Amino acid sequence: MEEKGEIRVSLSTFFLILAIIVIGIMAYFLYILHNEKETTAKEVNTLNSQAANLENTINTLKEEKNSTTNTDTDSILGADNSEKTEQNKFSITTIKDTFQKYLNLEGSIIGQPDNLLRELGFDFTMEISTVEHYVKTNIKYSDFEKEIQKYMTVDWFSNNFNYNGNDSNPYFKEENGSVSYWNVGSSGMQWEVKEISLESDLTYTAEVYYINEDETKEKIDNAEFSISEYNGKCVISYCSL
Repeated sequence: MEEKGEIRVSLSTFFLILAIIVIGIMAYFLYILHNEKETTAKEVNTLNSQAANLENTINTLKEEKNSTTNTDTDSILGADNSEKTEQNKFSITTIKDTFQKYLNLEGSIIGQPDNLLRELGFDFTMEISTVEHYVKTNIKYSDFEKEIQKYMTVDWFSNNFNYNGNDSNPYFKEENGSVSYWNVGSSGMQWEVKEISLESDLTYTAEVYYINEDETKEKIDNAEFSISEYNGKCVISYCSL
């Protein structure tokens, strides 16, 4: 009987020791996991910090690049960096494209005024006008003005562009709120703008070629134009062609 009691004590002690060992092992692994978690968190924080620093560096480089680009553009345009002027609001490409579009409009109006309406993107019908030598359209004159003002100033259109040499016969006039155009027709003209350069203030000189019917090109001398701003857009305020 005593032997059995000793055996029970020994087994209890054994399981107690085993439990202590298991608990110790579990505590050790929990400690390891805790340390690894803290280490991982520190590494994540370090990576986040490095990523933030890298992003700041990239943004700084972008700002420096933009600053350099703007400086180069101002240099090309002849702009004074200490004063914001009209010409450095627009890139050379924007100014060149605006001038080319203006010449496209001018070439179409010299041919047939209704071609200019199509060049502006209008789809219209023609009606009998009450004004001799004119054709009335269903285009609202206010819509026509809005489109014209995307490419030239109101003054230049009203006082120069819209006349064919006879002040009494503008190419376009308002008739009962609609657009009526001068009923003439010819082959029109085409120009191609190659290069432009700043002459003085807002005035530019341009390398322009007249395109003949056989598609040969002739260089035009003394092509000059000026720009202005209207509703944030670059527009033509003068043209020597």
